Amino acid sequence: MAKRSPKQMANHLLSVYSDRYIERLGEKPSFSRYAEQWGMVGLLEDYSEGEVYEVIEYYFTLNRSEYGLRSFYLKFHNLLANKGEAERRRAERKKLLEKTKRIVEGNGKY
Repeated sequence: MAKRSPKQMANHLLSVYSDRYIERLGEKPSFSRYAEQWGMVGLLEDYSEGEVYEVIEYYFTLNRSEYGLRSFYLKFHNLLANKGEAERRRAERKKLLEKTKRIVEGNGKY
């Protein structure tokens, strides 16, 4: 399979963004795909397609009043950092829950 060009990856990510927007808000986002692909291509110069995809997914889990692409581009670095921090805290909570479960069952030590 041939490697996709940055424009193809950008269009794929814009489709993902559009799908999540529709799922979250129940309406189609209003943006120029041609113009916005350059914003995505810019992100893809610094980050992998997978990283951008994961941040799009994370972006739509947040309780926000608007989910515009401009806001996404401007806050991408913060979103990426916050996503990593949220994953770290989730892993810590899981470990604590497992430890507490072992203690309650009498099979663990402090």
